[in-house]
Amino acid sequence: MDIYIMTGPIQTGKTSWARRMLPMAAEQGLRVTGVWSPAIFEGDEKTGIMSQLLPSGEEFQLAKKRS
Repeated sequence: MDIYIMTGPIQTGKTSWARRMLPMAAEQGLRVTGVWSPAIFEGDEKTGIMSQLLPSGEEFQLAKKRS
């Protein structure tokens, strides 16, 4: 089993890249499992983190910015 972790500076396209690659990997027959946790933005402000379990697609809010 291979495990990949992607890191990088803020706003460099990590989430966008993964959003494009995950469906392509599944189409190629690769087993994609884990937790997908994209940020939640309201305008330009990050207000939380969403989580989605892969491959089921079950979603829940992982974090929310305090008021």
